[in-house]
Amino acid sequence: MGNADDARAQSAESLRSRVMTAYALCAIAESDLHAGEINRATQTAKTVRELIEEINRLASDVSQLSSSALRDLSEFSTELERRVQKIDGTLRENA
Repeated sequence: MGNADDARAQSAESLRSRVMTAYALCAIAESDLHAGEINRATQTAKTVRELIEEINRLASDVSQLSSSALRDLSEFSTELERRVQKIDGTLRENA
């Protein structure tokens, strides 16, 4: 495997790790909401939004990702954005 392939694999793995972390944090924020932990849910949702921004920024370097990885990343990012918007909506209702 050449340097370009190594860099592509590392970029994909880094993004995959961030996506999985964002999914886990969404679940934590949702659990916090159900438990009435509004402040924790708010902070966790903020962290998810920051991760989504970071994921999108890293994904903008398309030379490091395959077209299928970009397509998957776009779908994951859209789903994460929907989840965090739902969390934000619930937080506004509880404010």
